[in-house]
Amino acid sequence: MVALSAFSIGLVLHGIVAQLSGKNLKRSVPRLCVVLSLLAMLCGLPLALELAPSLYAFYLPAMLPVLLLVPVALYDYVGTRMRADRASFLGVKHASLPILGGMVMLGFWWLPTEARNQMLVRGDLPGGALPALLAIAAFGLVLLAALGSAFYMFGILRDLSRFRRTLKNHLSNTRQFELRWVEALALGIFALWAIVAAALISDNIGLEMIFPGEVILIATAGIILLLSANADTPQPKLAAMKPSGESAVPPLASEPGEKYLKTALSQSDKERIASKLTTAMSEKCLYRDPTLSLSKLSDHIHAAPNSVSQALNELLEITFFDFVAKWR
Repeated sequence: MVALSAFSIGLVLHGIVAQLSGKNLKRSVPRLCVVLSLLAMLCGLPLALELAPSLYAFYLPAMLPVLLLVPVALYDYVGTRMRADRASFLGVKHASLPILGGMVMLGFWWLPTEARNQMLVRGDLPGGALPALLAIAAFGLVLLAALGSAFYMFGILRDLSRFRRTLKNHLSNTRQFELRWVEALALGIFALWAIVAAALISDNIGLEMIFPGEVILIATAGIILLLSANADTPQPKLAAMKPSGESAVPPLASEPGEKYLKTALSQSDKERIASKLTTAMSEKCLYRDPTLSLSKLSDHIHAAPNSVSQALNELLEITFFDFVAKWR
């Protein structure tokens, strides 16, 4: 356990140093460092128990807000990977559960040393209202951590599907941007949190832990490796694909009919653009350009990218990616 704990922390430190020492720091790097640091705190529990047993009763309550923060931080990181120009972090509403976890942590720290050790080290419930209230609150937040992780992982997979749809509306070659590893990451995080929640719940109701600690540490180390290994994959600059006079296309596209409410084209306009697109492909052979994007094609036929996208989606009922692929 201790060796696995130290190994996982070493992976985190290596990943953080590798990211911070890069020549071009991406906007997603600080968020990745936050995720890795939170995972390191989770992995450090066995090491803390071995090296500083007297601090174990302080370290263990801190795991509650960390457990609640990881899905939020991961959701924020993956969202930044989907959009290179995103700058702001998530709103305060996403911090509500971690804040509650922090309050419960402070409650445990407020307990007298003997009562805290009795609860967290020996597993007995001391007398008094505060220990009982803290035990109930911690148990409830552990359940919410499992439910919350499922919510955020579903959100990641939903946004990823929309992100890929947007890529196909703008790029003819999307393979390097598709973030295929995110699916494995989302499922891995959900599985990890199910294991952690089951272990904590079984421990809190007096049963033996369903999963040994080694399983949790190995799963966490795998997620750390997955995050670190895919940190340098390129990010699409979708916001840069529009002329300066137009607003950027959002990376997480909504339903096709909703995107064009402000720039609705007439049927004749769509047919005119479709005719220009066919001419550009048949006579100029633009499909041979491996870097062909919606912006490049729009410039060639002297039309706005959003208008071209609308003509493709509504008249030809095809994405930009599939339209180019058909010619290729």
